[in-house]
Amino acid sequence: MKISLENSSNLNSRQINFSRRNVHILDGGAHGGYIKHFAESMIKDLHSDVDIKFHNVRTNPKVESVKQLWELEGTLRYLNESDQIKKGDFVSIPGQAAVSLLNLNERIWNVLREGLNLTSDNVKKHKDIILRFLNNIYHNRNSFTEQIKYMDDLGQGIENTYGVIQEINRLTQKGVNVYIPAGHPDDNSIKWLAGERNQKEDLYKFISTGNKQFSPVVNDIINTVRNNGWYEFNLLSLANAHIVNVMDKNGEEYLFASRDGLANDRARGVYNFTPIRDGWGKIKGYSYRDESTVDYPYDEFPDNDKIANINKFVGLNIMGLFADENEHKKYRELVKLGKSTNSLPDKLYKISEVFDENEISRRKLNYLGGFINNNQKLVFDINSQGKVLFQKCNCEGSERPSVKSMWGCCFATIGAIKRDIRKAMERKEIDTNIPFTTSLTMGLIVAYAAATAMIGGMFYHNNSFRR
Repeated sequence: MKISLENSSNLNSRQINFSRRNVHILDGGAHGGYIKHFAESMIKDLHSDVDIKFHNVRTNPKVESVKQLWELEGTLRYLNESDQIKKGDFVSIPGQAAVSLLNLNERIWNVLREGLNLTSDNVKKHKDIILRFLNNIYHNRNSFTEQIKYMDDLGQGIENTYGVIQEINRLTQKGVNVYIPAGHPDDNSIKWLAGERNQKEDLYKFISTGNKQFSPVVNDIINTVRNNGWYEFNLLSLANAHIVNVMDKNGEEYLFASRDGLANDRARGVYNFTPIRDGWGKIKGYSYRDESTVDYPYDEFPDNDKIANINKFVGLNIMGLFADENEHKKYRELVKLGKSTNSLPDKLYKISEVFDENEISRRKLNYLGGFINNNQKLVFDINSQGKVLFQKCNCEGSERPSVKSMWGCCFATIGAIKRDIRKAMERKEIDTNIPFTTSLTMGLIVAYAAATAMIGGMFYHNNSFRR
């Protein structure tokens, strides 16, 4: 597999090989790095000649994971009007144009005088009206600056949403396979409410273990969010494309999956991020898939410093990190005196040996594991092999050590693409032995082979790509 990087301002700077189906990714910033390495790790086992083309899209200065829609529209338009992309190619657009349905209701009323009372249950039914609204503010943006501003506090360029959707539709009309994340409508609201109720530990415990003991707490948070109509809707899911929802490692709908009925596809998009070490214990990189394969080299990962205090322990055997009896005693004494424990060795301390039961219960210290670090900020667990886990990053709910939660519909778009490439290969629509060529040429090749095997035998073989 080949990886090439394209800049949206100079997309024709590289010669593109059309001998294979290409996978195009439109993303940018650190999020783009995550998706690029993830795509490489997921797709490279299909065949060495499946090419990934990464097209850089400017990200939002306030929130880097958010794509600027005016540039995304321009990049898509360029792809539509150039020879960078062809029928049968695969395109992932790991981005959103998210607006709360409560906000959207008011904006549509102010612009169209349509009273919709949008909810996750009926938004699909009103798709045409929402598109009409987006079309209106796209072509008359100067007349609706105030309404646009109310929808776009990040300055993403939400008024360009209709243009982005139209360019996506142009691609699909050409036979290009486009994959859009369905969105995570409850994510921020659920986490916010859990924090307000001092139930974040309950939420992360549920995510990492699925422990039914915490289900009533988590379910009450979810029901409160949904009953209040706090739903962030991805406007890009109105496009005619694969709208991909996120599934967990067991193939079930993830906690933060979309539920507005516009998703027409789904794939796994929940992965732990495991540090991979050499024989001396030095981290070589990280893996999305297992505990041995480097998918994201350490030197290329942008957040090593941010997770250094977690990397110090996760994936290593607890026996080499455990504080001794005297260190536990000193920790316990400092806690009783109400003094800082920061000066103690940066090791792992057994929670039950340094805090009393009331303190453990009040702070929910043991919800995510039985061990704590020297500054009392990080709690760790161990798996059945004695390896250290950090459960707050255990989004897939497994025993595989993780230092970052890699989950979302954006990852799911790559999984859906991999699935469809594999299906195409199984149908022999992507030839894995010789370069992809025209139907006529393939027909001649097959005809020649048949003729050598059976005198006078000749047939025509259509190798066109079908969905």
